[in-house]
Amino acid sequence: YDDCLLKPGYTEAIQKLNGSEVTLMGFMFPLEHTEEQKNFLIGPYPLSCPYHYHIGPENVVEVLAPKGVTFSFDPVTVVGKLSVRFNEETGVFYYLEDARIP
Repeated sequence: YDDCLLKPGYTEAIQKLNGSEVTLMGFMFPLEHTEEQKNFLIGPYPLSCPYHYHIGPENVVEVLAPKGVTFSFDPVTVVGKLSVRFNEETGVFYYLEDARIP
């Protein structure tokens, strides 16, 4: 199974961003059925399928926003703490924690 799993190889430059406050702009891929999204994916392309984001995990960040971010089909900008960690269960490479709209 390990040979089939896509795993990240983080560069030193990416590892240095771990724990930093960053600003991301992209398109939401909702993970909840609510207007205010507290957990969603953000990536470089608009939503084309409601069931699967058709890009690789290196282009996606999972966003955790305690106060919620209003869902939009338009690009959104969020600020938060970048966490560079691999989640083998979900395949996520990056997280944006304590995210908020600037």
